[in-house]
Amino acid sequence: FIVCELEVGRRQQQTSSKHRQEMNKGKLINLILENFAKKEEPIKRRVATEIVDTVFDSIKTTVKDGQSFSYPGFGSFRPVKRSARTGSVRKNMKDANSEKITYSIPERNGVSFRGKAFSKYLNGDLKAPKA
Repeated sequence: FIVCELEVGRRQQQTSSKHRQEMNKGKLINLILENFAKKEEPIKRRVATEIVDTVFDSIKTTVKDGQSFSYPGFGSFRPVKRSARTGSVRKNMKDANSEKITYSIPERNGVSFRGKAFSKYLNGDLKAPKA
């Protein structure tokens, strides 16, 4: 009986981690609407959507133009260049002596996020920023 309860508990933990609540654009907009509903002049959903879109479009445009985007207390997004390189794979993955196939991986642009204060907050070393 106790073993059965432990197994059920393990299964519940596994499924709950798979179906973790995630923040997305809609939830972020709802959060903004809830925050502004407490103010004297609440904003409309269309305005909140425009604000979210403008913020993220600004980050994308800035980084694409080769500049960093920094938000104090959160972190910074920086453009990075991933240089061209060659990769290889064995023709037959099960045979260690099989012929290697090499291929080229082109140069790519990417983004790096660094958030020292954000990491400290996640680890409990810093208090939550005021909204």
